[in-house]
Parts: sequence; C-alpha cells; structure tokens
Amino acid sequence: MILTVKEASRVLGIPPKNVYYLIYMGYIEGWKIANTWRISKLSVETYAQRSILKSA
Repeated sequence: MILTVKEASRVLGIPPKNVYYLIYMGYIEGWKIANTWRISKLSVETYAQRSILKSA
C-alpha cells in the first residue's frame, strides 16, 4: 500500500516536515510522483517498529 506524506505523518504521529526529513535521510522509502511524495506503508511500519525497539 502507498501512503501520502500526510497519511504517513498520522501513522507515525509526527509532523509532515519530519516525514520529508525521514525520506531525505533514507529512513523510510519514498518516491516523488507528479510533484507529490508517495511512501511505502511497509517502510513506515518498519521504521515505527525500529523506533519502538530503540526506545525500549
């Protein structure tokens, strides 16, 4: 499934600008299509799991 930046920000509980940062840094996988970013839901879920494990 593919998410927008807004949807990914809701899933992660962070502002959209932080989602752009995560894409830029390579923490989540995103593609720019027709001037909008699309993000892999699996990539977002994987990032969330890694973040939870690091904080535990």
